[in-house]
Amino acid sequence: MFWVAPNVEEAEEAREANEMKRTEITGDIQLDPPQLRLVGYHSFVNIINVLVIELERLEGELEKPDLFRSARQQLLDLIDAFREEEAQLPLMQHLNEMRLLLQANLEEHAPEATQIMKILEVAHMRIEEMIARQSQGDCWVRMSFARLRHSFELVFTVISELARDRYRITFREETPRTKPPRDEAVPVYRIILELASPDGETIHMPLVLQDVLRDLTANARKYTEPGGRIVARLEETARELILTVRDNGRGIHPEEIPRVVRFGERGSNTAPSETRGGGFGLTKAHLVTRTLGGRMWITSATEGPEGGTTVEIRVPQPPLPGQ
Repeated sequence: MFWVAPNVEEAEEAREANEMKRTEITGDIQLDPPQLRLVGYHSFVNIINVLVIELERLEGELEKPDLFRSARQQLLDLIDAFREEEAQLPLMQHLNEMRLLLQANLEEHAPEATQIMKILEVAHMRIEEMIARQSQGDCWVRMSFARLRHSFELVFTVISELARDRYRITFREETPRTKPPRDEAVPVYRIILELASPDGETIHMPLVLQDVLRDLTANARKYTEPGGRIVARLEETARELILTVRDNGRGIHPEEIPRVVRFGERGSNTAPSETRGGGFGLTKAHLVTRTLGGRMWITSATEGPEGGTTVEIRVPQPPLPGQ
């Protein structure tokens, strides 16, 4: 018989307990056509809705209530029609026209113009991605680390600016130099993007997983208190693509994990703060994983030093031509 030190034994029990919370998400996902459209386009629709709200706010600040009224209504009308392929090009043209309108009317209001222009840039980027996905389907492409990092950080930079000092987002790990003062009024989220592949410069991946990565990271931010840390990782191996998003947030109760991937469902961890959005991020991740022939797990703990949630998706690499 071997004697095990109590602290080692306790650590092993804690590890085993946490391992038990690793739940594979299995089974088919049944969505009707309207639900499929919502799941597919919800992140883009959220951006346009934010843009409309920001334009309304800016009209009030400038005391020009009619300045963007027509543009706002056109955006809302085009959102309704966006599920039709032919509506995508007019929407891109409309966003470009809005850039020109903003440049013409906001030259004396640089900070406001800069923020809204970034929202427009994110919206334009999302439209280009969706058009590429519709034309190429679920095919795999090789994307550069630089492109992935730029689009990822652009989205969360806009989210940070829209928070208006409720919190900030940084993309750097905490070091003695970057550690904020204890009395800093604005808490900081650390959102770290890790990319790994055999060549160290590009990743072979389906385009849609770029959107899934951002959606899951945004979800993690919502369920993590300001000051928390989120790590999003994409790793290409010879056999598969591995996507993980890990946070140190409030966690999901184990019995709720199978339910939170259902359309529009949320866990009880939405308290104590309000959580906005449609609750479609995990549903979309599950749907995309099933479509690509992959597997998905959720590991979560609601308390203790291991508290937080990890979403892990593994998708097999497609066969090479001729195989």
